[in-house]
Order: sequence, then structure tokens, then C-alpha cells
Amino acid sequence: MGFDWGVNVSVEYNLPLDESLWQGEWGLMDLALKLLRWKPTSPLPGELASREVGGRDGVKRQRKKAAQDEKGSSGSSGAPVEDPEDPPWSSWSPDEFTGRRKELADELVNLGEDSCFMGNVDGEIAEAFQFALKDLLGPDQSKKYCLTLEYGGAYGEADQGAQEESARLIYTPSLTRTMGGLDVGRGGVNVPWGVKLTPIPRFSAAEEAEARVTLMKICKEIFGVAPTEEPAWRLATCAHGG
Repeated sequence: MGFDWGVNVSVEYNLPLDESLWQGEWGLMDLALKLLRWKPTSPLPGELASREVGGRDGVKRQRKKAAQDEKGSSGSSGAPVEDPEDPPWSSWSPDEFTGRRKELADELVNLGEDSCFMGNVDGEIAEAFQFALKDLLGPDQSKKYCLTLEYGGAYGEADQGAQEESARLIYTPSLTRTMGGLDVGRGGVNVPWGVKLTPIPRFSAAEEAEARVTLMKICKEIFGVAPTEEPAWRLATCAHGG
């Protein structure tokens, strides 16, 4: 048996996402479902104050209380109200979606939860994210940002300082690759044979500040968490094999 491998290198202005977003009880499937369902919501009464006083925990308490109040007022004939923070995975069906969203949901169901690895669903999750992003930023601004998921390591083992899995938000005008393909045996690197000097884009302070604010907003609004790192220019490398 041979060793299949690959290496990708890029420079980008990005915001890494915390791994807890896809390593919960339902993992990547749950992340995909939340992105497919996501819609902008207006703050509940008192939620703005909760944000100031209690942060995300205050918002969770406010939304749970609202759900409990709605359930209590529905009477014995009312349908159960789901906890908005903890939707049961087993209760969903692709039929709740339409169009391309439904096609993505069908693909995930056909894949199966046991086969839901980052290398199998990265494309579906990234596309589901674009639906949510379009609802948040609008069709024009949403084209400037993307979600990238990558897995690496030799047989799943990453070196010190590297991760086996990673997800990050990218300001797409900053994304810089050499646009080459070096194929060697059972693997390859996304650089060309020879020497190539690739310019790195430069942005004004105002544009970079706007990208920073928007990346933070996307993280908080769509994923519901505060960033654990700051947006910054980074060299991103991914080496995988097995």
C-alpha cells in the first residue's frame, strides 16, 4: 500500500474558528444543520440588555425563558417548543428545506452521520455557510467572505503547533495562492515547478478595519460565539497523508 498525500499553502486575512463549533455532540452534521437553518433574528425584548450584562450566557437565558413562556402559554394542546440553543438532531428532515438547501441536506443524510468527516463534508458545509452569509450581509458583501475547512496530519496525527482539523473565515480578496500544481507520485503541492514570486495584496487601513469588524460580526451572529482569536494576516499550510 502506498502513501497518498497533499500539501496546500496560502496567505490570507482570516479569523480561525474554535474547534468546539464542530466537535460537540453531533459534530459536523449539527454545524451543517445550523447553517442551513440560520436566519437573521431581531433581538428579543430585554436581549440587548442581557448582552450588556451577561454576555452570551445572558442571551441564552433570555431565549430559554422566552421559549419556556411560549410553551407554558400554549396550553395542553400546543406543540412542544424546542430549546433554541439545543435543537434535537433526530427531529429534522431534509423536507424542511427547499431548493439547493434541500439538496445539501439530502447529500448529508445519504452520507450518514458515521461517515461525516471533515474531508467528506467540507464542501457542503462551506456552501451552507454561504446561504447564511448572504442572509446576513446581502448578496454583494457576502461574496467577499468564505468559510474554509481543512483536515491534515499523517494518518490523522499532526505535528506540534499544528491541528488535525481547522475551520476559518477568510476575507476572500486577501486569499493568495501561487495557482500552480506540482504532482509527484501519489501526492502534490499547490505550487508550480520553478521559481514564482506571487504578490501579496495590500489594503488600506480602512478596508482592513472593515474586514476585521465584519469577520467578528460573522462569527458572533452566525456561529453564536465570540472569537477566541483576532483577525490577522496568516500563512496557512495544510499537509495531509495516509
